[in-house]
This record gives sequence, C-alpha cells and structure tokens, in this order.
Amino acid sequence: MIKNQPKIILGLVGKFCSGKGSVAEYLVKRYGFISASFSDRIREEISKSGQEITRDSLQKFAGHMRQEFGPAVLAIKTWEYIQKKRTKKVVVETPRSVEEVEYLKKIPNFFLINIESDQKIRFKRMKTRNRESDPQTWEEFLLAQKRDLHKDGRSMEECIAMADLKIENNGTEKELYQEIDDLLKKLRTQGVPLRA
Repeated sequence: MIKNQPKIILGLVGKFCSGKGSVAEYLVKRYGFISASFSDRIREEISKSGQEITRDSLQKFAGHMRQEFGPAVLAIKTWEYIQKKRTKKVVVETPRSVEEVEYLKKIPNFFLINIESDQKIRFKRMKTRNRESDPQTWEEFLLAQKRDLHKDGRSMEECIAMADLKIENNGTEKELYQEIDDLLKKLRTQGVPLRA
C-alpha cells in the first residue's frame, strides 16, 4: 500500500462552500502540491456511463459507487491515482464518509484539515461565485447543505469531527492564505518532511 509514498497528504473536509477548493488551489499554486479530488474520480465514472455531470448526478453516482463497491471506494480509487503520480505533496478533496477517512488515515503523513466557515458567509460566497448548478435561495442552500452532510453514504459531520487540524475561513482571501501558511509551518516544526 505504501509504495511510492508521498511525503505528505493533506485531506480537506468542510461544509458546503467552506472554501475547500480555494485552499487546494493555493496549495497547488504556492507550494507545488498536486490535487486529487474525489469528485474527479466520480466524474470519470459518470463520463464512462455517458450521463451528464451535474451536482445531483455527482452525489447520486457517488452513492451508487459506495453501495456497489463499499463505503471506502472513492478513497481507494484516489489513493491509486496518487500512487501513479509519484509526487511528494498531495491535497485530497473531499472525503465524505467515515470509512474514506479511516482508509486515508492508514497512510503515513496523512492529515485531515477541517475548513471552518460561518453559514451566512458560505451562503454569500455561493451567491458570489454564481454557478448555474448552485442553489438560488437560502432555503435551497440549507437543503443542499443537508444533502451534502447526510445522504447516499455521506457522513460529513463525522468526517469533520475526525479532522486533525482546522483552518478558519471567515475573512479575506489574504487571511485564508496566511492561515494555510501558518498551518504548514506548524507541520514543519512537528517534523513533517515538507518544503515550501
């Protein structure tokens, strides 16, 4: 399992629109991580089936995959993807079941990070990014968040509770980047083999 082991894998969890994508993007651009998204593994399977890729189809297809192949299937597929890359720094988005987190936590130097953000700030961010598939009202946002937390094999709240580290994302983009920089410095001081 540990052949070609990266030096560090950072997993990102957090509620709907908490900023997981922004954190991953900064780690890739600033620190040279590669991104390994669970959603990409689902998109690959949807593409094979010829179906349209939407937020709803991603959630449903992930649920079907977990039912058919086991609750850790996306973590297994993501780890297989990582091993093929032969890289030393990886950021993983987004485990959504306890079994997925448990699988990843068996890998040395894996750290799960909770991206924490207030609900009203997350709603405002969602409206600003203006994606066609996003909910349009506060009520729809709450419903989408509920589905994201508990449906089709997902247990996001339990995953958040399993996080090793936390990043607060209630301020500016610059403040978020400083939070990430500080977290990586903390890991380095703890002896994690990570270079800027």
